[in-house]
Amino acid sequence: MGYHADLLANPELLIARSSPSEPITALDGRYGAILPHAPAIITTPNASWLPLPPRAATQIVQRRADFRYGPEDPILFPQMAVYEAPHLPCILRVRPISDLGSELDSLWVDPMPVIDWVEDLTFRRGFGRASTIFSSRLVSGFAYLRNCFETGSLNAGIMAIYNTEAAKLSLISANLRFLHQPFGRFSLLLRDYQRTALELLAIYAYHTIVEPARYGITSLLTEKPDLHDDFMGCITYDLALVNLYMRVGVPVWLIRSTEDLGSVRVDELRTLMDPRYSTVTAICPQFPDVLWEGDASSNEKYASLRRAAERSQGNFRSPMTMPFFAVARPTIPLPSASTSTRPTASRAKGKGKGNTVTKKLVYPVHALLPPISPAWLAAAESIDEESYACSEKPAEQYFLPQPQMFTNVGQPAKSLEMLQKWLRIRPVAIGVAQSNSPHVMSHQAWREWINACVVRLPDVKDMSRHGWRHQAWKEEVDKLVTAAETEMTVELLEVGMWNGRPLTSTTTENGKRDVLEIVWEANELAFRMELASLCLHLCRPEHVDSRKFMQAVSLCFPLGDAPLGLVDLGQANQGLADPDWWSRARFVYALKKVMDLWRISSPYPAPDSDVQFGKTGFTREEMEAFTATIFAHYIGNFFQVFGRPPRLPMNLPFEPQTSWVPPVYFNQRGKADRWVPRL
Repeated sequence: MGYHADLLANPELLIARSSPSEPITALDGRYGAILPHAPAIITTPNASWLPLPPRAATQIVQRRADFRYGPEDPILFPQMAVYEAPHLPCILRVRPISDLGSELDSLWVDPMPVIDWVEDLTFRRGFGRASTIFSSRLVSGFAYLRNCFETGSLNAGIMAIYNTEAAKLSLISANLRFLHQPFGRFSLLLRDYQRTALELLAIYAYHTIVEPARYGITSLLTEKPDLHDDFMGCITYDLALVNLYMRVGVPVWLIRSTEDLGSVRVDELRTLMDPRYSTVTAICPQFPDVLWEGDASSNEKYASLRRAAERSQGNFRSPMTMPFFAVARPTIPLPSASTSTRPTASRAKGKGKGNTVTKKLVYPVHALLPPISPAWLAAAESIDEESYACSEKPAEQYFLPQPQMFTNVGQPAKSLEMLQKWLRIRPVAIGVAQSNSPHVMSHQAWREWINACVVRLPDVKDMSRHGWRHQAWKEEVDKLVTAAETEMTVELLEVGMWNGRPLTSTTTENGKRDVLEIVWEANELAFRMELASLCLHLCRPEHVDSRKFMQAVSLCFPLGDAPLGLVDLGQANQGLADPDWWSRARFVYALKKVMDLWRISSPYPAPDSDVQFGKTGFTREEMEAFTATIFAHYIGNFFQVFGRPPRLPMNLPFEPQTSWVPPVYFNQRGKADRWVPRL
C-alpha cells in the first residue's frame, strides 16, 4: 500500500519506462492510470481512453431513469470480461448521430417526443407511436441486422439464437411502429429493442472476427473494416484476452498490480473516465427493484438484465402485443371433445312433454349501435344456450364497456352524457385494458367506473353514502392505473373529443356518425381481446409458447403482422366482418387454423381438411357454410368457457374517413370462381 500511495503522490513514476517510438505489444500500455480505490494500475495497448473499473467486486444493478442500467450497462460502458458471454466486448459503442448511417442510428438514439414519438391528438390524447421517419430507421436497421446473419457463415447454434432474438425484435418493432402507447412505455420498448439488436450484432461480430482469430482462422473474417474499430471492449485481468483482443482491434484494458510496475511500459498518463458522469444514475421510479447484486464478472448479472426486460415488457410470445392473460379461470370446465358445432334444441323446464324450446343468444339492436356482421349474427342465432351452458357460470365481466351502455339509456340527453364521459376517460380505460395486467369488470361496474372518473369530488370529503361510493371508485381508478403501469398522469379531457371536434349531439348527421364510430372502435378492440383470451384458454400446452400459434391468431385480422391492439377505423367492414365472402375467406380460414391448435376437436380437423381444401378450394356456397360452422364453433365455445355471449364484429353503414389503406390482397378475386387457401 505504501508503494501505491507513492504512485498517487507522484504519477510520473508510472511512465518511467515509456518508449513512444517503439512498437507496442499486448503487455505494454499506450495509456495508463493509477486506480484510486485499489493498489493497482490500468493500462491499454490499443484504446484511446481509460475507463474507471467497478469500485468494488460487488455490483448493484438497477434500472435507471432512462430505462437503461447506468454504469453497469454493457451497451453504455465497458464491463469486466465475462467468459460465459464473450460477445459483450464486441458491442458497438455509442457514436455521434452525425457519424452514423441511417441503418444503425436507431440503436443509440434517445427517444424524443414529436421527433421520434408522435402523439395522436385526434383519437388518443397521451398516446402516440413512432414517427414515419423513425419507423423507416427501425426497418432499415432490422434489415441490416438480418442481412448480416443471412449472408454470414455461421453455425446452426448461432443461427438458432438469432432466430429466437430476431423474433423478439420483430415484435418490439411492431409495438413501436403500430401501437398507440404512452411515451414512457415507448421509451422502455425502444431501450430493450436497442439492447437486443446491439447484442445480436455483437454475437455476429464475435463469431466472424474474434472467434476465427482465436483459432488462427482468417477465411471467415468478414469484409467490414470499419466495424471492429468501434467495439465497446472490456476490462480484464487476463493477459491472454489482452493479446487476443489487441490482434482483432477490440479495445481492451488490463488491470495489474502495482508490484508489476517495474516490468510495465506505459507511454502516457490519462485521466480515468468515471461512468457516473457519462451515464444516467438516477433510479427508475417505475422499476426501482435491485435486479442483481454480486460479482461484476458473473454471467448471472447479464441474465438478470434479460429477465428484467421480459418482466417489464410483458410476454413477447405473440405479435398482438397485449397478451390479455389476466382473465384465465382454470376452474372453469373446458368444452368436451364431443361438443357439437351445431347444438340441437334442448327441452325447457315447465313445458309440455312434447315441446322443445331453444334459448337463443340475443344481441341488442339500436339506431346508435352499428349492426352486427350478418354472417356472425346468423351464426349466433344458431346457438342454443342450454347446449353450451357452464356447470359453473362465472361472473359476467368485460375488458371494455358493452356497446349498449352508450345508447340503451332511454333518452338522447343521457346517451350523449354517457358518451361524453366515455370520451373523457377513454385513454385511461383503453390503456388499462391493453396493459399486461388487464382488468375486467361487470357491466354495472363499468358504469360506476366511468361516472366516478369524471365526477369532480368536493374538497371536503362527502360523508354521505353517495360520496363514499364515488370516493371508493376514485381509489379503484388509481389502483388500476398504477397496476397497469400505463403512465396515465395526464389530465382527463374537459370535453369529449372525437375526430378532433367535441361531441355535442347524437341526433345530427355528424353526431350519429361519430357515435357509430366510437361504439365500433370499443367493440372491435373488445372482440380482439376476447378472441385472444379464448385462444389462450383452449390452446394445447405445446403450442402456447410457439411462434406458429401466435402468428395464427394475428392473421385473423387485417395487417396480420401488426399488434391486435392497433384498431383503425379503416379496418371497419374488413377482415372477419367483411360482407364480401371472397375477401372474408382468408380470415375465416385463418380462424380455422387457430382452432386446429385448440385442445378440443376442430369442426374441420387438420391436416386432412387442409389437404382437401388445398386441392378443391371453395365455391361461394361452400365458403358460406364453412364460415357459419367456424363462427358457430367460436361463439359456442366462448359461451361455454366464459359463461356469456362474446362480442361480435360490427359493420359501419358508411365508409369512415381514414388514411388507412387496405393491403393489396383485399378484393383481389379476378375471374376465379373458387377460393383456394394458401397452405
